Amino acid sequence: MSNNKKGEFVVIIILLVIFVPGMILGIVGKVQNGKDKDSESSSTGGSGGLPTNILDLVDSAGNYLGAYICNDGVVYCGFAYETIDDSTYHLDYYDDGNIETIGVIANTYAFIVEGTTEEEYYRSAPIKLYNIINQETVMELEAVKNYTAGIEGGMFIVKQNGKWGILVLNTTSASLILEPSYDYIGLANVRNTDGSIISDEFVAMSGGSWSIINSTGESLFGSLNNEIVDYNGQNVIALNSVGKQILYSYSGTQLLSGNVYNKIIFVGRYVGVFDNSNQFYIIDQNTDQQITTNRYDYANTSDVTLDYQDNRVTIKVNGEVVESNVNV
Repeated sequence: MSNNKKGEFVVIIILLVIFVPGMILGIVGKVQNGKDKDSESSSTGGSGGLPTNILDLVDSAGNYLGAYICNDGVVYCGFAYETIDDSTYHLDYYDDGNIETIGVIANTYAFIVEGTTEEEYYRSAPIKLYNIINQETVMELEAVKNYTAGIEGGMFIVKQNGKWGILVLNTTSASLILEPSYDYIGLANVRNTDGSIISDEFVAMSGGSWSIINSTGESLFGSLNNEIVDYNGQNVIALNSVGKQILYSYSGTQLLSGNVYNKIIFVGRYVGVFDNSNQFYIIDQNTDQQITTNRYDYANTSDVTLDYQDNRVTIKVNGEVVESNVNV
């Protein structure tokens, strides 16, 4: 190799040593910022040359409503994810299998979270209820629950200082109509035609005592030491200490002659019971009269399915029809 070519080769090596690390750092920086920009917020130049993260807030049609300016130094800034804590218990709640962010509410509010790490952003950072119009944080929360489908009346079950309460949001106000004071609040899987969860009655638990309340905390049932599994405005299904289910009226009377079952479900104006002999049938809980013609063997409660048509039901076991046109 000639001296000239050796010189050129040395220069190339020097240039590579100088510029390649800078290129690598630039790529790493873009990947890190890319999480912020593409997934959570946009980024523009800020004071002192540092990026200022801006979370654009739009309505359901994509119309711009305003922006939230994230704090300097945060890496993650975006809408808060809903919390689903109901799987800890046995309530028959609506579950679509997803944990979603909660977007803009009533074109006025947004639940926003900021964090310097993923762990902080997704798990421990406070949730800010932000008023888009007034450009201010109204309150801070630990968790927000709306079952993805949303709760009717603009309601959200919220956690603050380790306790659960009920928040209502509309275009003019944000009101904690039930101050956070419960260890758990949940809603049964009963939905409106628009898909939202009906919010006439809530399951609430405090200190191991279970009750049915309305949205302002008024007791509709009294209280039980047994966990509430389901309710329908007249009766309550509860779980005893050995995993069997019991039926109570709202007056507190134990129904079905005090018997306990593997599982109880509401079927129209009656109940379906999975008894301890592994047989399923429908019964009038007020008279103990059996409504179905027969009792049907099952191995698992999931073997039995019910198909509704108006006020009549067809019973299937392992996909096969065993009784049809039962008036419920």
